[in-house]
Amino acid sequence: MQIHWFSPLPPIDVPAAACTAAVVPLLAQTASVALWTTQEAWDPTVERAARVQRYSLRGFPWREVNRGDWAIFHLGREAEHHGAIWRLFRLHSGIAVLHDVRIHELYLRAPRPVACEDPDFVDQCERIYGQAGRLAAEIYRGGLCSPERIAEAFPMLEPILEAATGVLVHDGTLAQALAQRAGPPVVLAPSPVGKDGDPGEYVRALYRLAAAADPGYTASFRMAERIAQAMKPLAEVHVREAVIDRAAKAISSLMRRRPRDSEIKG
Repeated sequence: MQIHWFSPLPPIDVPAAACTAAVVPLLAQTASVALWTTQEAWDPTVERAARVQRYSLRGFPWREVNRGDWAIFHLGREAEHHGAIWRLFRLHSGIAVLHDVRIHELYLRAPRPVACEDPDFVDQCERIYGQAGRLAAEIYRGGLCSPERIAEAFPMLEPILEAATGVLVHDGTLAQALAQRAGPPVVLAPSPVGKDGDPGEYVRALYRLAAAADPGYTASFRMAERIAQAMKPLAEVHVREAVIDRAAKAISSLMRRRPRDSEIKG
């Protein structure tokens, strides 16, 4: 199984980098992991478990990432470290790991392939939050409101929910709030580096989310089998069997579907 992992890397001092250092060595025991970064340097110890690949927003190797089984994007408020990841995430859906409950600053300050202000910022705020959002966005663009203040009132999580196939969060309150909305599956897992952190449980949470997130997984027996095999050392038998059963039922229903006349004639 090939996993593409987008996150800041140590020694960058942000939660996502610490999470990566704690989780990837264990994840790499059951999958091939590629760590993608825009950093010029990183702690070489991370390369013991996974290969590190540098990228830029120009000329990104989409073909290589598209050949992978799934992609994980770590998103936090620090635009200088998560901005490029955010831009890629808006172009290539995958599992989003939220390290903060407010990412509006990330939306505002993330770099663009061509340096310019996000042209749809005001329209996006209006689409998501109505007239109040549009007014706040225009006030901000006029220099009369700080990024911190607008992020507090309008956290801008909706674009993530629209793009993600699944969301992993560390905050219980946020998990409950997201679970009440129509959108992708949401899984709560404590930070693997916190007081109650468990890297093993974190990896199991990622696999559970991958199995539930993308409808393509449940329609593909091969993908479901890959997930089940990867989970073999990490999960109980009934969990693995549930993944296989779910895929088998999906395939069976597709095979029973009567072809349309146009399909027969074609």
